[in-house]
Amino acid sequence: MDIFYCFLGVLSPNNFIYPHTDDHEQNNYNKDFLCYKGCTQLYIPLKWPKGSSLKFGNVGELPFEKGPLVINNDYFTHAGINPSDEYRYVLAIRSHRSIIDNCTIRGTYE
Repeated sequence: MDIFYCFLGVLSPNNFIYPHTDDHEQNNYNKDFLCYKGCTQLYIPLKWPKGSSLKFGNVGELPFEKGPLVINNDYFTHAGINPSDEYRYVLAIRSHRSIIDNCTIRGTYE
């Protein structure tokens, strides 16, 4: 799989992430992936405590309680909230758009 970057996001209990957009050019990520901007990040909730959310621009809360989503965090402002007493974990994978288009994820998410 052609992965440009991957990270494990941890949000501590009763915490939040300020609204922001991800500026990959400023963060000096692999310059080869810059032409693949858009919905190219696979965002997989590993542990999503009740009440947690990812709020996206004018869209509102995204439905991660049902499983992974492909998102565009380059152009849209987003923020994370974890009002629970547990840690929230997500796996984010940035890949070439053609891989995500042909990806099927099977599983049960609780």
